[in-house]
Amino acid sequence: MNVVFTICSNNYLAQAKALGDSVVKYNPSYIFAIGLVDKLDAEVDYNFFNPYEIIPVGDINIEGFNEMFNNYDITELNTAVKPFLFNFLFARNSNINTIIYLDPDILVYDSFDVLEEAFSKYSIILTPHFFTPIYDDKLLSEPDVLNAGLYNLGFIGLKRSEDALQLLKWWMIKLKEQCLIDFKNGLFVDQLWINFAPLYFENVLILKHLGHNVAYWNFHERELSYSDGKYQVNNQFALVFFHFSGYLFSIPEIVSKYQNRFTFEDRPDVKELFEDYHEKIIGNNFHQLSKIECHYVKLKEKLRFEEEEKLRIEEEKLKLEEEKLRLEEEIQKKKTSSTTTNIIRNLKRKSKNIAKAILS
Repeated sequence: MNVVFTICSNNYLAQAKALGDSVVKYNPSYIFAIGLVDKLDAEVDYNFFNPYEIIPVGDINIEGFNEMFNNYDITELNTAVKPFLFNFLFARNSNINTIIYLDPDILVYDSFDVLEEAFSKYSIILTPHFFTPIYDDKLLSEPDVLNAGLYNLGFIGLKRSEDALQLLKWWMIKLKEQCLIDFKNGLFVDQLWINFAPLYFENVLILKHLGHNVAYWNFHERELSYSDGKYQVNNQFALVFFHFSGYLFSIPEIVSKYQNRFTFEDRPDVKELFEDYHEKIIGNNFHQLSKIECHYVKLKEKLRFEEEEKLRIEEEKLKLEEEKLRLEEEIQKKKTSSTTTNIIRNLKRKSKNIAKAILS
């Protein structure tokens, strides 16, 4: 049994469905599932996503998950659960042989024959961002990739094996607390960690088939063409899957918000692909789904508000206690001052009486 899964919150389900539809169109024997980093929401008709299984992250029982969603933003959290979902799927069904992860903003355009052949020899499959040098200073640059990771984790493929299970064990440990966007401390979510995978683990393939994980970051080395109902890359490789990373549905004339190297004017070969993608996603209730706020984001904000309110109340109590002490001190001083005045008056009165007695 072979599985493909993605991870998203409710607001990305339109993209996840389009991905699933494309997976099973070209790979009908594969099972597609959606890992939902969210709670099931009454606003969503989940029947729309049948036959795809939706697995809420709460169902996979990640130890310390409350701390994770408290410490991570939504991007960090979605990427942090990736190895846990791999592990959950392998553990739940011993018949699963291979699992492929794909980001929800990907569409599949051909069969996974190349990946299946690779899995006959390898346990872990990775795709680098690109294979050839970049010489300009535009985005995405080589230093950007050094910061973010050599391999794009919009895709990773694992075969049930000791190598893959060891990778997952290590990766889960790292992502419990260190799945951060923190470039100055050498961290970038789940992705940068995988630089170590070919060093730490055996049977790792760096896939050089240019039809896998085509995206703006490798446009400089890959050009699309279309013939006989299929896309090709550089007239040599079948386009297997395309990654629409950073595409904005509100600004469809821009290739990606993360880059400034390419436009649709100088890359007309990809324009139709993007237009088709745009239409597919909009048709999957995008406008409704994209407005749904993640449960864990709302819960985190609620907990933060409650904590801030608790601190505010404590500070107010402290101020009141300080004011109370100050007033008590003032009253005590007044009492002391009044007592001293009375004593002095009494002494003066007694002195006068004594003087009078002596004189008389």
